[in-house]
Amino acid sequence: MEQRRFVTFFAFAMGLMLLWQMVIIPKFFPQLIAKPDPAAAAKKANGKDGAQNEPAKVAAADGATPSEPGAVQPADAAADPAKPKGLEFPDHPPRVIRLGSIEAASPYRMLATLSTRGATISQIELSSPRYRELENPAQPLRVLRPGPNGELTLETAIPSLPGDLTRRHWEVVEELPDAVTFRMASTTPGVEFVKRYSLKQAKPGDAASETAAYQVAVEFTLKNTGAAARTLGYELLGPASVPLENIENTTKFRDIAAGFKEPTYINTVFRAAATIAGGDVEDWSKPLSFIGTDVQYFAALLFPNDDQAKTPYFKVARQELLGPNLKEKSEITVRLTSVDFDLGPGESKTHGFLLYAGPKSEEILPAVAQDVVQHGRLGWLSRPMLGILNLFHTLTGSYGLAIIGLTIVVRTCMLPLSLKQAKSAAVMQEVQKKIAPEMELIKKNFANDQQKQSQAIMELYRKHNFNPFSMLGGCLLVFLQLPIFMALYSALNLAIDLRQAPFLWIQNLAAPDAMFQFPFRIPLLGWKEFNLLPFVTIALFLAQQKLFMPPPANEEQALQYKMMNFMTAFMGIMFYRVPAGLCIYFIASSLWGIAERKLLPKPKIDPIPAGGTTGPAAVVTTTATRVTPVSKSTANGDKKEPGFIERLLQMADKEQQLRRDPPTAGKKKKR
Repeated sequence: MEQRRFVTFFAFAMGLMLLWQMVIIPKFFPQLIAKPDPAAAAKKANGKDGAQNEPAKVAAADGATPSEPGAVQPADAAADPAKPKGLEFPDHPPRVIRLGSIEAASPYRMLATLSTRGATISQIELSSPRYRELENPAQPLRVLRPGPNGELTLETAIPSLPGDLTRRHWEVVEELPDAVTFRMASTTPGVEFVKRYSLKQAKPGDAASETAAYQVAVEFTLKNTGAAARTLGYELLGPASVPLENIENTTKFRDIAAGFKEPTYINTVFRAAATIAGGDVEDWSKPLSFIGTDVQYFAALLFPNDDQAKTPYFKVARQELLGPNLKEKSEITVRLTSVDFDLGPGESKTHGFLLYAGPKSEEILPAVAQDVVQHGRLGWLSRPMLGILNLFHTLTGSYGLAIIGLTIVVRTCMLPLSLKQAKSAAVMQEVQKKIAPEMELIKKNFANDQQKQSQAIMELYRKHNFNPFSMLGGCLLVFLQLPIFMALYSALNLAIDLRQAPFLWIQNLAAPDAMFQFPFRIPLLGWKEFNLLPFVTIALFLAQQKLFMPPPANEEQALQYKMMNFMTAFMGIMFYRVPAGLCIYFIASSLWGIAERKLLPKPKIDPIPAGGTTGPAAVVTTTATRVTPVSKSTANGDKKEPGFIERLLQMADKEQQLRRDPPTAGKKKKR
């Protein structure tokens, strides 16, 4: 009865929780989940009147057709928010410059589109056919793009000068197929700024050149061209907009990843950009190794060339929210404030950077940023799994078959434990069949005394020479599978090669299989796509439970089995959005387990001695006082010392005997 009540309560609690989250809150408290209006957020961010420069209108290379992202029409002096005083800066014709190539056969790994507006990077597209847009695989992936309000990567502001140089167009003074130089100089002698961008080509078989091909080399020079000394500094905007893919199913949103010197380590500082909007912004002043934005499979990171512990570029780095606050889905970046430089007449200062924009692959990432691929504490296990996965892919040419091969390797390594678990389960099933009548009678006789019931059950186990603690060995397989599952889950979530990897009807092993889509969202659950693999996974889990667990010996066990089946079915909701690759692993593992039990010879079970009188009559005479176990004799007649469990039982019996019959100085005579 107690078990039935617990199962009923559990099912009611889970249903109530789902009803609250999916019906009550959306219907009666929409303000708790409502997304902010981007227009209102932008208006609030830009002042009461909402004044802000119009979104960037793009001009083609000839200045005729406004079609490219990131460039704006020339701003006249009246529209300039703060016209420079003392120093005047020209506004050159807008242009768009492209470096590299988008062709897959090209030695370049990217096509970088640069804008004369602020001498910035408008977007970066990856040329490898392995990296395509999820929604439109025919299009190359834009790993960097303009921000929600037209922000561009590496916008550079000079706070000590009036005006906004990030909105002015710089002059193009050098243009090559793989490099371009921008220049902005005051109309009268005073200051001059130069930015130079360049790309490198990948060489076949050269891992170092492959890494360099995903980087943009940047040099920024500040020069004092006036007759008097001047103090200059700058503010640099980090990667403006890294795309957030597969938003409904992703396991990771945008993060700020930063590596610091002394010692170098990765510090993922936050996941919810709402902390920025609330004013809870963290500043970093430690020497940087790199800093930038990363998502599940891609990253855009900025690396200073010089050792920041010896030659610091920046005095502070700060998180920054771009566009409206969408909490974990928000656009985020960093703003870097440089140290101040005292420049005499004719003196200059140059800072060099490398901007990495590419996949989060340990084979491609710079060595100092390897930990951006966050394996966690089980990295020692997930890394070999990725190695085995890639090996099977090399042999088979399919990541679906590679996952099945990885499953076979894992299950083969655990075969000794599987056989031990099978033997333990068979022993338990045999014992349950043998002692079921006696067990029922014990529970009936001692229904109101749990202590006496436990004592009688232990005595019954001892009589049949069965140690219930031996079943713990069979459970070892379950506990061992837990870290393997966690490591595999981490490995599959980090394996960028699974992204857009096809298998059967599946187009992307790194996302749910999405066999087809309903024309509507399923009420309460909010699902629109139909994922078949989670249902197959749960069905095999239930089949394993039915095949391997002994039949229930009583109503209590039957309720426990029903509860386990309910929990397994409930896992289907949790598994519904896991990557298809993980479901393939579980399906292959379950089929392996079923075949293992059905095809391998059944384990031999030693005969279970009765150890005394069997049957209900023996149980009826069982008392609350345990029989103190005597030392067993071996074949040669030597006495065998009692085991640890038996010694504990002896101590418990003595303690109970002392409580029941306490020692007295003398007995009173009966009157």
